[in-house]
Amino acid sequence: SGILIGVGLFVKSNAFLFFVAFAVISFYAIYHSNESKFKLKFLISQAIGVVTSFIVLYPLTSQKDFGKIIEMNSRFAYSLSEILGNSQQILLANLRSTSEILFWYLNPIFFILVVLGLLFLVKDKIKYADYLIIWIISTLSVFLLFTKNPSPRYIVSLLPLFTLIIGFGINKLWETNKKYGALPAIGLYMTLYLAYTLVISPISYFYIMGRLTPNHSIQEYVQGWTSGYGVKDAYELVARLSEKE
Repeated sequence: SGILIGVGLFVKSNAFLFFVAFAVISFYAIYHSNESKFKLKFLISQAIGVVTSFIVLYPLTSQKDFGKIIEMNSRFAYSLSEILGNSQQILLANLRSTSEILFWYLNPIFFILVVLGLLFLVKDKIKYADYLIIWIISTLSVFLLFTKNPSPRYIVSLLPLFTLIIGFGINKLWETNKKYGALPAIGLYMTLYLAYTLVISPISYFYIMGRLTPNHSIQEYVQGWTSGYGVKDAYELVARLSEKE
């Protein structure tokens, strides 16, 4: 776990979400155990995990310009002082945006299955479900508190967690009544159709999402400067230079 978190942080700073989950689950496991031997072993293993993360990150943190990376993250994340001064507004705004993104990007049926899956997990008291729920709540809570302007690409790292919940929701619906099997089938069709459109005609995909939600990312990937800005200028420069050489 320590190596994975270290590698994640090396690549992208939103892996910090999982570092928080790692810590919260550790404290939860230790607090709920009655065995002092287990508590000690677990605490030692988690401490090793944290140290391992820092070892993996050392080539990055030892760079003289590492401080600039932290400063740059202020464009995407709120500072602790900003959160303490305005936590309720930040939380409500981010909750609204994030819920809408999850609703359309998971697709409405899978979003409903996430909600049902969580309810079934709690109701049926599934073994170790509490760890999965803590994992999701802790990562989402940090995301909702710290993120400036949530967008689909920020939420991507959380989505694998929801596949487990969706799977559990589908299984419970199937056990309840097999006619509900049509529901996830429709959801899967919607997802595969959008995935196919994204591969075959990316611009069409973004315009479809643009009709559904304001969080469509058209500006980022199709129209804005981040979508290949400068390529045309570079091409014209090379074409001009190559006339003589």
